[in-house]
Amino acid sequence: MGELKLKKQITSLELLDQVNLFRKEEYKEKLKDGTLTKAEKKKGKFTELLHKSLLDIIRDEFSEEITEQKILPSTYKDTTGRKLPMFILTLNQAKQVLLRESKYVRRAIIAYIEVLEQAIIDKAKSEWLLTRQQGKLVR
Repeated sequence: MGELKLKKQITSLELLDQVNLFRKEEYKEKLKDGTLTKAEKKKGKFTELLHKSLLDIIRDEFSEEITEQKILPSTYKDTTGRKLPMFILTLNQAKQVLLRESKYVRRAIIAYIEVLEQAIIDKAKSEWLLTRQQGKLVR
């Protein structure tokens, strides 16, 4: 999972990395269990989701929110310095995008998002306790 960042949002790039990580894991599991589909056997590897395709899914899933400017497109610079589009989603919006993924991928990424959410809750609790302690000291 790498370094855990305490945040309430995830970029489409970060979500893409997680989707592809778990698509790859799912493929390995299916290969081991002998449950690959004919198409998967023929291809010989997992189907990688492209960022362009994920952006299309996000635009379709949140067309109203994008039109109403509740979700704004953003940009990032690629390795060549070109500015490319991306979206910054709330963790709940990221979960909504996952409805189009397989059960295996959905479960794995929702577990990942729950870890992020728990870290946010834990940080808020520790900040509240610290504020409370400081308040007692002042009194």
